[in-house]
Amino acid sequence: MKSIQLQNIKKAYDETEVIRGIDVTIEAGEFFALVGPSGCGKSTMLRMIAGLESITSGTLRIDGVAANELKPSERQLSMVFQNYALYPHMTVEKNITFGLHTKGLTKLEQRERCLEAAETLGLTDYLKRKPRELSGGQRQRVALARAIVTESPICLMDEPLSNLDAKLRAKMRSEIRQLQRKLKLTMIYVTHDQVEAMTMADRMMLLNDGQVQQVGQPLDLYNKPANTFVASFIGSPPMNLTPVQRSDKGWVASDGRLFHPNTLTREDTATLGIRPEQITPAKDEITFYAELKNIEVLGTETILAFDMGGVEWLAKWPGQWPLSIGEKIACYVDPKQMSLFDTDGNRIEPRQPKLFEALEVFQ
Repeated sequence: MKSIQLQNIKKAYDETEVIRGIDVTIEAGEFFALVGPSGCGKSTMLRMIAGLESITSGTLRIDGVAANELKPSERQLSMVFQNYALYPHMTVEKNITFGLHTKGLTKLEQRERCLEAAETLGLTDYLKRKPRELSGGQRQRVALARAIVTESPICLMDEPLSNLDAKLRAKMRSEIRQLQRKLKLTMIYVTHDQVEAMTMADRMMLLNDGQVQQVGQPLDLYNKPANTFVASFIGSPPMNLTPVQRSDKGWVASDGRLFHPNTLTREDTATLGIRPEQITPAKDEITFYAELKNIEVLGTETILAFDMGGVEWLAKWPGQWPLSIGEKIACYVDPKQMSLFDTDGNRIEPRQPKLFEALEVFQ
């Protein structure tokens, strides 16, 4: 296992800067996800780590050793691409072992590694087939097998599941995660799918326009988004956001609905954020009423759409709810689950109980 350190890494093409000073350490044996929208720079970052793109400035270290000038073959890593990159005229076995001869392995050693990887990934029965005779999931397994036979301590993956259907993606997510744990690989996984990042990663980095928005464990980004971009990108459906104004009674949306988030700030205007699953059917206490614009009954849950201060919000209720469009429903949100963001879009931390008690004493 090897660690990777990125120290103020920047990448520019002529006058255009696409990676803007990234500092992060990826621990040995960690599953680290790079996630963000298309064009945010995550694949460029991966290619710089692999040595396929030059680094404009900053230092890349692999296990503490500067690696900026190392050739890709000298970095002790393997890579899995989005399009599998299999040779169509070669059998599965030859695709898996391709390149091993450069490591000085005998044909017997290559065969042994191939059989071991094939057994791990369920490819034993397909070794004599050509890629065109395989399904998408099987081709992806071949690409994975080719990566693990090198026994490199670092594995880079660039959106490897984007060409698969939803059911197969879910299955392959589990297989890749189990494989990473079994082989104790340091894995860097690029994806635009926040569900993949949330379900697979030990830690994740969210990028936007070449800048780091937040780094942390998946639930850190989900529960405590650093800004409104993180809040709107992470979560399915994402966090509901609407502008609010301070009043004597609390924070008011443009339609007059009142909220009491557990937050202390001197800001007069802010953005209120509440996740759809945190909006629950009201029992005794009511936070607001919502007039339903759309209803999606998905079997295990029901998605409700309504207007909040001129912005469409969603609520996600477990189970099947026999509601009608135009119906008004009573909703409750725990103030501790409400988030506030300042005028720059940055998270305002909730007040601490001890601090709040001290302020009460001095009032």
